Amino acid sequence: MSSNFVVQYFVGESDWADRTRRRAVQVSTYSYPVLISGASGTGKELIARVIHAHSRRSGQPFVPFHNVNLPAVLAAAQLFGQAPGVSRLAKAGTLGCLRAAHGGTLYIAEVANLDSATQEALLDYLRSRQTRRVGEADATTIDVRIIAATDRDLVRECREGRFNTELMYRLKAIAFQTIRLCERSSDLLSLASHMLARITLEAGLAERQLTPAALALLQSHDWPGNLDELEEVLEYAVAQSSDTVLDLIDFPTLLDAAQRRAEVAWAEATEIEELSVPVNFWESIRSPRTLTADWPTLSQVEAEHIRATLQECDGNLLIAAEMLGIKPDRLAAKMLACGIRPPVPRWSMPGR
Repeated sequence: MSSNFVVQYFVGESDWADRTRRRAVQVSTYSYPVLISGASGTGKELIARVIHAHSRRSGQPFVPFHNVNLPAVLAAAQLFGQAPGVSRLAKAGTLGCLRAAHGGTLYIAEVANLDSATQEALLDYLRSRQTRRVGEADATTIDVRIIAATDRDLVRECREGRFNTELMYRLKAIAFQTIRLCERSSDLLSLASHMLARITLEAGLAERQLTPAALALLQSHDWPGNLDELEEVLEYAVAQSSDTVLDLIDFPTLLDAAQRRAEVAWAEATEIEELSVPVNFWESIRSPRTLTADWPTLSQVEAEHIRATLQECDGNLLIAAEMLGIKPDRLAAKMLACGIRPPVPRWSMPGR
């Protein structure tokens, strides 16, 4: 598979994105296990797919095993397979994800969820490259590269007896650490544009663009759900809007969250003791040769620009601060000094 896979699917211009792309391609030439750690929704499976796509295994299966709230017996059966007759629900037996990935890559989405017996069975496979289906006596040699992921601290899990220490060290022969979306804000525009292009293409719709105010709103959000939340928000905006340009009103949940934060920022700013501004005596000297009576001061120009920006973003302090390139508390202080109160956002008015 060509490097176009990285360009097409692993989007971002941040230093972290660039380092991760290069390292994923580099380690793809090995067959050592990989452990990818990081918060949910930060692209762990995408890194695994990039590694697989650039490896000699790229023509073989990439099999994801999502171990979420599965009973221990069922998890082991899905991972290693089950011999015929062991279960009334699967009398013919099951292959299992490990065997299904023979020659390719097995991605274990949340390895810390495995129970101790399944952890031990996985460790036995990494030691011997042989595995047994549940209820089967004979072992079979399987050629699979293991890429595991977790959103937990495995060192702590080992220390507290919930994870096998030897298994952790074998899995982290090669280790990756993802970061939250709020820590790679420089990637937000390219990520949003890429997701919008894919969402509209899959839905057979015209491609959507973001207004500057909408982009500022996305950049001001904390994104606790990371990439998953961004994709969900964009999908909702595309589904609700028939316009090819997405504006503030197309992101109601983000607007509500931003408005609450803006109200807190304004309340905190109003509690700050008013700053005393020293008098600039040069401002009192007016030369009729160069100035007219209605010539605006720098403060007046700044105040007018703040008002125009607030109007553009419907009065939201956080979005306005993002557009002006300053912090919200600094903007609030400037507004106080200019006697500007944030207008009531149009989206919060009755009937909107």
